[in-house]
Amino acid sequence: MQLFCFFPYLCRMKLLRNIAFLIFGILATCAKHEAPPPEEDVLYRVECFLQQKPDSAMQILDTLDVSALSEKERAHYCLLQLDVLFNMRFYDTETDSLLQVAVNEFAGGDDKYFEARSYYSKGYAYRSSPQHRWLCIDNFLKAKQSIDQCKQVDERLVRFKPTPTTEQDVIDRLKYKIYSGLGSAYGDFGYHTEAMEVLKEAEQSLSERQWFDQHCFTALMISELYLRFKEYDSSAMYLEKGFHSAEMTGDVQKLAACHSSAALNALYRYEKQKQTESEDGPQLLREAIMEEKSALRILDDQTAKFKASVIDGLAHAYFELKQYDSCIYFAQQAVDQYGLEVWKMNANMYLYKSYEALGQMDSAIWYAEKYMDSRQKYDRSGKSVAEVKDEYDRQMELQRVENEHQTNRLKLYLLIALLVIALLLLWLFVNRYRKKKETETHQLQEAQHQLQSDLETAEQHSQDLLLKRANVIYKSEEKDKLRRIMAEFEAAYPQAMEKLKSAYPDLNENECTVAVLNFLGFRIKEEAVLLNLSENTVMKYRSNLKKTAGSDPISPLLG
Repeated sequence: MQLFCFFPYLCRMKLLRNIAFLIFGILATCAKHEAPPPEEDVLYRVECFLQQKPDSAMQILDTLDVSALSEKERAHYCLLQLDVLFNMRFYDTETDSLLQVAVNEFAGGDDKYFEARSYYSKGYAYRSSPQHRWLCIDNFLKAKQSIDQCKQVDERLVRFKPTPTTEQDVIDRLKYKIYSGLGSAYGDFGYHTEAMEVLKEAEQSLSERQWFDQHCFTALMISELYLRFKEYDSSAMYLEKGFHSAEMTGDVQKLAACHSSAALNALYRYEKQKQTESEDGPQLLREAIMEEKSALRILDDQTAKFKASVIDGLAHAYFELKQYDSCIYFAQQAVDQYGLEVWKMNANMYLYKSYEALGQMDSAIWYAEKYMDSRQKYDRSGKSVAEVKDEYDRQMELQRVENEHQTNRLKLYLLIALLVIALLLLWLFVNRYRKKKETETHQLQEAQHQLQSDLETAEQHSQDLLLKRANVIYKSEEKDKLRRIMAEFEAAYPQAMEKLKSAYPDLNENECTVAVLNFLGFRIKEEAVLLNLSENTVMKYRSNLKKTAGSDPISPLLG
């Protein structure tokens, strides 16, 4: 009976307890919602809006406490830093250290998405370095292999996106970004057929998905490749696709890039038709000028990374039209406003040639020297520019001699007889002729020395490149390494093996192979792996080789 009396009280107690638990849960949820997100969540949020707001992304990354990050978070942080630097076209020694951290963490791991991103960043960093073209392509291929194996990504890459997306869309966006990067690298390094294959696969998928932001530049790259294949109709078709994608995105820089590509199309056709003296040449140049000016108007109030190339294109077109004043105007802008040496080099070339055509030799020689300095920075020959300087020096010398001759002639008319004047003139003539011959002989000797030096440098560069390629093949995972290494050697030195066997007929096939591997710098252990022999056998081959042909029989045969 007493229990029933307390029952209402107990019910009220349970109700109050449940209400208390409910209130506590709500407060805890609110507190959790208002608390700052973990560092890793911040990284994923930056990842999702980095392309739209790179400056804001950099500010957020600068506020993070890197020392508090885990190894994986630090590698993710390095990838984001690289994306910001690449977006700003800023490269320094820090780039290598950031790449190393990211690749060390993600390469060979289970997260194929970030593994692909790491290899892509490494390949992208090598794109601006021609001597590293094999590393560039190799890393892009590794990125392609990783993204093709990727089946899932962290759900935050989907959840934090500013626009609704799916997991597969996140994977595919990186996939076709890698494909475009690989195609661009192939094209930059002269592998146009391979570039076309990869880029067309990416372009088709991007077009079907209507991802116009990525599709625009992919279409423009394909258009440029078709120019190289002289398929102008196909080039124009893909240029039109690029224009359509740029208009759909509303991105003024992409639209300007399309106009600049249209100008490149016209200039390329002009260069091909220039030798035939076609009447279409001036029209193509005017078309190029119109397109470059359209790009320049669009970029007037924008900061564009390729604005210098637009101005350079205008200077080029005006120079070909022989409108030298306009050429000088735009070339001077490129020299004064933009820091890229490649554009300064082109602009200085147009300036000195334009001033030379206008007869303003003081300005021509000044810009000729500037052009020579720019070319030297890029390891190129400055002989064509030196001709302008030599011509100017010869004209100045002739003018000096003529002035001196006139002065002497006036004095001679007053002081000596006609016979003395005749003898003096003869002496001057002989002396000048002798100096001219000495100068020509000296110049010829210098040219011969320079040619010999260039040939030796080219031979050394070819040999260094062969050694690097052989090393890359050895470190690869392919099974036919020895065959590929020997093929590279025979491609570089086609008659070397025949000369070796002819000079030393007692050498067997393995000893000849060991001689080549020795020349390429392989060690005994590496040679044993390539030949699938024991190290003792390789040492025996080396010993026989040394007795028969010396320690290095290859090098004398190459000379």
